[in-house]
Amino acid sequence: KASCPDAEKIVAAVIEKKLKEDPGTAAGLLRLLFHDCFANGCDASILIDPLSNQSAEKEAGPNISVRGFEVIDDIKKELEAKCPKTVSCADIVALGTRDAVRISGGPAYEVPTGRRDSLVSNREEADNNLPGPDIPIPKLTSEFLSRGFTPEEMVVLLAGGHSIGKVRCIFIEPDATPMDPGYQASISKLCDGPNRDTGFVNMDEHNPNVIDSSYF
Repeated sequence: KASCPDAEKIVAAVIEKKLKEDPGTAAGLLRLLFHDCFANGCDASILIDPLSNQSAEKEAGPNISVRGFEVIDDIKKELEAKCPKTVSCADIVALGTRDAVRISGGPAYEVPTGRRDSLVSNREEADNNLPGPDIPIPKLTSEFLSRGFTPEEMVVLLAGGHSIGKVRCIFIEPDATPMDPGYQASISKLCDGPNRDTGFVNMDEHNPNVIDSSYF
């Protein structure tokens, strides 16, 4: 904070602007932060582009649809104009996501700064460490425990994190589990036919851009 006193104000201003343009930005940033941190720590390695002789986390299967990179770029540009070579991209991702969560109805929380950016990025780190949608509960719990999260914290993070944003139809099985008939019909309509491969469904059909305790 001493090296760039206005950093958090600058980050918040850009995030507010982006959310007005696209409320879905919050979900994108939340996913980007999770995918960055869970693979190999919160070091912005997910932002690094691949080289001709070196793959990068961006190319990993779970990261193909991650978005929000341009938001981080815009914040970085603003900060470089004010405080050149001072604020790391890792801090920008953490601060930007924090503000997006707050503005979208989630809690406000302090973010310690001073993270250093990674100089390397490996696709294997993401492919091997990011949990997939069909991972067994014991394995998922073990993955979170190894990173210092209790089962209760895991549920809060995964459930709360999915109270905003969208899910692709290919990951939905409307007939796989009992659910409200009206909601089931709505999902089936959105994901029928050609939409099965290209369609999306809101995680929360009532408040899709608000972080709350309503999801799925």
